[in-house]
Amino acid sequence: MTATVTDPAALAHATDLIDQAGGASRLRLRRVYAGQSASFAAALGVGLVLPAHVAVPAVLRQYL
Repeated sequence: MTATVTDPAALAHATDLIDQAGGASRLRLRRVYAGQSASFAAALGVGLVLPAHVAVPAVLRQYL
């Protein structure tokens, strides 16, 4: 779910509306910061396994 606002002051209102819509639909929504393209691809449901495409070495992943 995305929202586009033309006025930065309207961002808080758009955020509230999305949070309410997610709760009403019983979907778990998470905000994405600077990773919209990856999250979009993951949500397509075409079998993309994100951990297989992570740029962080497996040795370091356990510490994240």
